[in-house]
Amino acid sequence: MAAYCEKHKDRMCILQSPQPVVPDSSHQVPVHSSNAAYYYPWLTVTGLDGVTAVTIPPGGHIAGMYARTESTMGVWKAPAGVPIIGVKSLSTNINTTESDVLTSSGINVVRSFPNQGVLVWSARTTSEDPEWRYVNVRRLLIFIEQSLRQGLQWAVLEPNGPALWENIRAASENFVSALWRSGALMGHKPEEAYFVRCDQTTMSQTDIEMGRVVVILGIAPIRPQEFINVRITCQTQASSVSSRP
Repeated sequence: MAAYCEKHKDRMCILQSPQPVVPDSSHQVPVHSSNAAYYYPWLTVTGLDGVTAVTIPPGGHIAGMYARTESTMGVWKAPAGVPIIGVKSLSTNINTTESDVLTSSGINVVRSFPNQGVLVWSARTTSEDPEWRYVNVRRLLIFIEQSLRQGLQWAVLEPNGPALWENIRAASENFVSALWRSGALMGHKPEEAYFVRCDQTTMSQTDIEMGRVVVILGIAPIRPQEFINVRITCQTQASSVSSRP
C-alpha cells in the first residue's frame, strides 16, 4: 500500500495494528514511508444490531476523522486532538509514558480521556525523514502538487519563454498566497512563507529547447517550520508535478 501511494504521489494509506492488543516489545511500524500513517489500538463500537459491542480496527474511523478535519479546518491542520465520533472504548488503554514511546517510533496512538472522549493523540507518518514526519505536511504537499498539476494545464501548449515563465510565477504565487492567508503556512510576510522561481536559473538551455518549464516552489508549513521545495515540470505535450525528496 505504501509503495502504491508513493508511486502515484496523490494519496496516503492508513495502516493499523494486526490485532487489538500488541505487546510493546514487538510493536513496530511495518514500513517507513511519508505516504503512510500507522494507528493503534483498535476501537470498541456498537454493532449493527445497536446493542452488541464489537472491537474493530481504527482505519475507517481515522479516515472519517481526516475528512472531518480537512473540511472544517483545512488539509494543513494535523488530524489529531479531536474526538473520534461513535467510539465507546479502546481495546487497550495507553498511558502517557507508553504513548510517548509508541509515538517516537512512528505509531499514532488513540487514547481515552475523562470528559474528552477518545482522541487521536499524534499525527505522524512512518517516515524517518524529519521533513516528512507529519501527516498534515505530507497531505498539504499532496494538495499543492495536485492543485498545480490541474491549474497549470493551460501552459502545456504555450511558447516556452519569459512571458510564459512570468505567467506561471504569477499563477503559482496567487495560489500559495491564498494558502498563506488561510493559515496553512508560517511567516508574518509572504517572503517568510513561500517563494516561487521560474526562470533561467531553474532550467537549463536544454530544458528550454526541449519545451520543459521548471518551477521551484518553496513553502514553509506550520511544521517543521522550514522550507520544503516542490519541483514542477511542464512539458509541451504533458505536465507533471513531483516533490523532493
